[in-house]
Amino acid sequence: MPEVTDRIEANLREPEALPEAERGRVARGDLISPHSAAVEELVASYGFSTDDGGVDLSKLTVAYDAMHGSGRGVTDEVLEAAGADVERLRCDEDPEFGGGAPEPAESNLHALVDRVVDGEADIGIANDGDADRIAVATPDGYLGENRFFAATYDALLETASGPAVRTVSTTFLIDRVAEAHGEDVIETAVGFKWVADAMGEHDALMAGEESGGFSIRGHVREKDGVLMALLACAIEAEASYDDRISRLEADHGGSSPTSSASTAPTARSSACSRTWRT
Repeated sequence: MPEVTDRIEANLREPEALPEAERGRVARGDLISPHSAAVEELVASYGFSTDDGGVDLSKLTVAYDAMHGSGRGVTDEVLEAAGADVERLRCDEDPEFGGGAPEPAESNLHALVDRVVDGEADIGIANDGDADRIAVATPDGYLGENRFFAATYDALLETASGPAVRTVSTTFLIDRVAEAHGEDVIETAVGFKWVADAMGEHDALMAGEESGGFSIRGHVREKDGVLMALLACAIEAEASYDDRISRLEADHGGSSPTSSASTAPTARSSACSRTWRT
């Protein structure tokens, strides 16, 4: 928020030293291990690909692209701890992100997609720079955020119940999946803060946005690419995303967004122009 940013910048320009008696200390703590354990426990609670020891991905080969971001050494290790054979891409430290943006869009993930399409891995997972978003590749190619959202929600509804929360710029396929299971969908403005509020208010089973940020019930109400990576792999280990998507689109229609422009008086043009979703 601008007012918070202004205060931070003002403090940086003219920092005031704390009195000696009020100064604290900086200490290192392990935040990764507790988070990884919580993620594994939550995914296991939904019953996907579990054994007596929790989530079991021992029959899965996963191509993981960290895009030089903070998911390296975290997402890949969570998947390995669950038994997956992980093939790493762009998991080396590079503060310049290889000269590109760590954005998990299809145009930036050719190597990941090719590896899965060519049969070298069962599923491909990518995180963005701070690992709060996810992209998925399957043997049929780049899955896309809308298809991933709809298919993952459909899978969750096999073992749980509850509405979905989605932003206005996602797909109506989610609505059709929800309707088929007797569930509701709550639509929000773009921005995960709105998604998080609605998720809490309606006790949503899954929530997501158009750019690949998702969360599920039982986790913090914030997008988490590490959580979703493990969940996606656990779902894939039981039944392929490609088969699930084929069934959903045969039953309910496609999910690809298309753009449609409208002409309206200036005062109403912003309200009437929109992206139509099939």
